[in-house]
Formats: sequence, C-alpha cells, structure tokens
Amino acid sequence: MGNFNMDELMTVRTITEADLLKVQKGMTFPEVKKLLGRTLDVGSATMILRYQIESGKTIDISFQEDDIDYKNVKSGAELLGEAT
Repeated sequence: MGNFNMDELMTVRTITEADLLKVQKGMTFPEVKKLLGRTLDVGSATMILRYQIESGKTIDISFQEDDIDYKNVKSGAELLGEAT
C-alpha cells in the first residue's frame, strides 16, 4: 500500500479553473486523480471525486464503468459550467 495521509482522503482539494479545464471527457479515474490530486471520494458504490474551485464553487466528477476502467463522462468546461 502506498504512502498517504488519511486527512488527504477526507478533505476536498482546492483546484484552479485552469487545471479543471485540462480534464477531458473519457479520462480514467487514475488520470483525473493524477492531474488534479487526491481529494474526497463522495461516491457510494460509484466513483465520484469532489473538488473545490478556487472561486469557492464545488464540482463532482463522476465516472462510469466501461469494459476496462472507470471513465469521466464530462469535459472540464462542462464541469465548470455545472459548478455550484
């Protein structure tokens, strides 16, 4: 098991809009975590990563299972437009 801080897994990471816009539709769960960093997984039986944008808005990135991996279904621009 890798080294990690339990507090990191229970905290919503703050990201920039520029980083969010790098997210592409079809990116896998590990690819998004590598790009944006570890954050709170709010999914229950599904993978949903929650991030806070530096503006204070929150986004949830959902992943759907395909034959090989879990993939993001929205681009960063789409996610930014849905931020609350």
